[in-house]
Amino acid sequence: MVLAISLAGIASWQWQRAELQKQLIEISAINTFSENLLLSGQEFDSLLESLKAAKLIQKFNTNPDTPIQVAAILGQALYQVRESNRLEGHTDRVMSVSWSADGEIVSTGFDRVAKIWRSDGTLLNTLWGHTDAVFDVAFSPDGQLIATASFDKSVKIWDRKGNLVRTITGHNDSVLGVAWSTDGQKIATASQDQTVKLWKLDGTLIQTFVDTDTVFSVTFSPDGSTIAAAGWDNTAKLWTLDGTLVQTLTGHTDQVDSVAFSPDGNLIVTASADEDKTIKLWQRDGSGNNPEYQLDKTFLAHNDTIYSVKFNPDGNMIASAVKTVQSNFGIGKGNYSKPLEDILTASTVLALVLMVKVSLRLARMVA
Repeated sequence: MVLAISLAGIASWQWQRAELQKQLIEISAINTFSENLLLSGQEFDSLLESLKAAKLIQKFNTNPDTPIQVAAILGQALYQVRESNRLEGHTDRVMSVSWSADGEIVSTGFDRVAKIWRSDGTLLNTLWGHTDAVFDVAFSPDGQLIATASFDKSVKIWDRKGNLVRTITGHNDSVLGVAWSTDGQKIATASQDQTVKLWKLDGTLIQTFVDTDTVFSVTFSPDGSTIAAAGWDNTAKLWTLDGTLVQTLTGHTDQVDSVAFSPDGNLIVTASADEDKTIKLWQRDGSGNNPEYQLDKTFLAHNDTIYSVKFNPDGNMIASAVKTVQSNFGIGKGNYSKPLEDILTASTVLALVLMVKVSLRLARMVA
């Protein structure tokens, strides 16, 4: 009996050792790949691979030298993934930015203006006209028009040269969100007056969608048939363009500040605020005549309010932005002596990717 137990123990130890060796080989391979990416100038991809290796280290007890090697590459990637430019010119908080298809940027803020920039930082135009903070901005799909949403209860449409094309009014409180339809012929607006409104570009009101609390964010589905709105009643709602409420996404325990569709429309991501601090991923159930979105995953991504979430163009990653930077890790100072756990749990591991001084985190959608 004793011999059998001893043999079983040895077999178990040998199996564990073999598994650990496999993990060490995988971690080493990932780390080498990350280093090669870094040397080839692909800093951001290197950063993602280093994070992958670091997560494996957290899962398994490894050779003491391995965390140091991974942390060194991770530190180099963090140091080299830095802002490519800084756009300075607003006199108060910047609230929103939008890219055109050809790479120009428009930004808005509490100084009541929007500014159009080249990506090299050259200021092209300043859009004057709003009488209160400009909270959101969006380029039209063809990049020729810009829509701005303001606390002054209006939406303004501008051309690329900064000329005011039209002012749209109809909300009874601050307009917090604006989005273009995929064909560029309509815009949707979200407001503190607890409504979403759908407009033609000439200012004609097409439809009003009534919510039960402030609506903070609005977006169109990729096929243009559905509007999604993030509300402070802890839900996101889906409407067809004729005003029919299709579905209410419930599950968040605090206000929902942001909602976005994946490029193929099969996924929706929502982000919530103070007491919730989660990102939820919803997947469309294709069964039945009226497919709905079902909760697929919940990400505990940050320790602060999440203001915005977006899918990458491939639809396999999510970026989330929060209002504060929380980290004990000295980014860019060459100090990598902190425990690896401090590096991995910092909400600013990917903060340097975003230029507007918010923390950015990327969540890979894996099972």
